[in-house]
Amino acid sequence: LSDGTEVDAGVPRFEQGKFGKAVMVEEGTTNLVPNPLAKDNLTGIGYYFYGGSAGIIERSTSLPSGCPWLTGVKVTITTAGTSEPDANVIFKQTDGSEAATGIPVTAGATYTYSIWLYIPSDSGITQLQLRPIEWNSSGGLVKDSHLVSFNTKGVWQRVVATLTLQSTTAKVTLRVRAWGTGEFYATACMLERKPYATSFIDGTRATETLTIPTENVLNPQEGTVEFWLNPLVVRNWNNYFNMEGLSNGRFLLFFYAGGMVCFDYGPRNSGPVTPAGTIQE
Repeated sequence: LSDGTEVDAGVPRFEQGKFGKAVMVEEGTTNLVPNPLAKDNLTGIGYYFYGGSAGIIERSTSLPSGCPWLTGVKVTITTAGTSEPDANVIFKQTDGSEAATGIPVTAGATYTYSIWLYIPSDSGITQLQLRPIEWNSSGGLVKDSHLVSFNTKGVWQRVVATLTLQSTTAKVTLRVRAWGTGEFYATACMLERKPYATSFIDGTRATETLTIPTENVLNPQEGTVEFWLNPLVVRNWNNYFNMEGLSNGRFLLFFYAGGMVCFDYGPRNSGPVTPAGTIQE
């Protein structure tokens, strides 16, 4: 599910929607982060402490309750630095120099960075911040973005930020920047080439399709089509949907400049036509 809850194969995924429960069907996507859950080790997950601050980063298999995943990263900042922030956790391609081991991306494209974060209620961590860093092909810094912040304690939350890369960007590293001392947790890190976040996937998800059998359930000769439409322009032959060449004619909704609406389902111009002035800009 979108909150990370695992559903067995072949079992419908029901999500709470605007009008109640619905089956979730998602588009395909690829998570470019190679080790988003710290499943077996901390490969590609680094850290940096600022200004004399100190601490430890470790792989955790005992995440606080409420987390949909079994593994992640636990960070403990034991000593505050002389200047804030105090620490960064860095998700990248592999171990080594951050500039050299960033995640390969396409310059100028739009990506979404998301991650699940948790600050214990008794932790002295005051804020976490999503901070993607862009690098060029020579390892030079292109842009340091300070994006969405998170400071809620005692609850897991997915934090999301969308960014459009610079024209010279070749690689990206994903930082979680922290202020204060104490513990915090991070898991399910995701970078996908989309202008919005989809549900977390550890790898690639193919585009999903939903097939509903209708034999002996629905009569294809009966049904109702209902919708709301807010037209911006009213002109002759404005087609809002158009399916030609059907076995019984066509399925078509179009306007006339005078504000009439024609809705055909069958032979041409056989459907109902509303009075003039029904539709207005």
